[in-house]
Amino acid sequence: MLDRYIQSEQPVADKEVYKGQAEVLKTRLRAMEQEIKAKKLPVIILFEGWGASGKGYVISKTINCLDPRSYKVHSTVKATESEKRMPLMYRFWDNIPEKGKLCIYDRSWYQEIVPAALEENISEEDVVERMNMTNVFERQLTDDGYLIVKIFLQIDRREQKRRFKKLLDSKATNWRVTDLDLKRNRNYEKYFVEYDKMLEYTNTEYAPWTVINSDNKYRTVCEVFKTIISAVDSKLMNKPLEIGETPKRKIAKEIFTMATKPPLSLVKLDKTLSDDIYAEELKKQQKRLSKLHQRLYAGKLPVVICFEGWDAAGK
Repeated sequence: MLDRYIQSEQPVADKEVYKGQAEVLKTRLRAMEQEIKAKKLPVIILFEGWGASGKGYVISKTINCLDPRSYKVHSTVKATESEKRMPLMYRFWDNIPEKGKLCIYDRSWYQEIVPAALEENISEEDVVERMNMTNVFERQLTDDGYLIVKIFLQIDRREQKRRFKKLLDSKATNWRVTDLDLKRNRNYEKYFVEYDKMLEYTNTEYAPWTVINSDNKYRTVCEVFKTIISAVDSKLMNKPLEIGETPKRKIAKEIFTMATKPPLSLVKLDKTLSDDIYAEELKKQQKRLSKLHQRLYAGKLPVVICFEGWDAAGK
């Protein structure tokens, strides 16, 4: 998926041309913001990509078009020890926007996949599980009416190294480049392979990725604006989002296998137990539940048990 974006695909135009395009797109973004509010559409915009690919610059240009009351920006950093004890998506649940608002992520839940795979030594099975969880999380949000716009900013290794050097050469900006950033650049090929797998696996029909070559910051801003406008317009007009060339994946069906249950009219209600048999069976099943609970605790597996039924049914 990333191979097509290693080299620039478009001729380099004068920056004034891109600035002119950006001004036109800004006008549409401002109008679009009012439509989002009127239609009560919740929008989540994710920015992922390489270090020094321009995420902060693009985000600043994007929010300059918007009313500060209509959006929030969240920057995802490494999870704390207490957050690691919670479900993977725990720290993102509270940050999703209300209806009619936007939420912009400077890096998002995808930081729990590629960086973790290469820096925390998690297994391949865990990586796949996290990508499955991500797909399910996004499917749940979109099923609830959310629009998720996922943007990955791509630069090649040489360009990233050049930008790091420029930042390091200035006392005002050298703090922005960490040892980890330099390590990732040295191991660019490994990260490239993992990012490519992640993008392909999570490129779904309900939340597709848009990869943008960010070698020219002025063109990048225009492409980001176009991507956001196109996605919002399609959602407001109830058109399906465009998806790239990678396969469509519906991982949820593979995870959740629903047991077939008979309709209520076929449920037999004449089965009764004597008090003695009930007490004996209850004790047996309580022991089973106790053992299962120990296994759940040891495996740190969260479980939700839902009770539904008629009033006075004994819930």
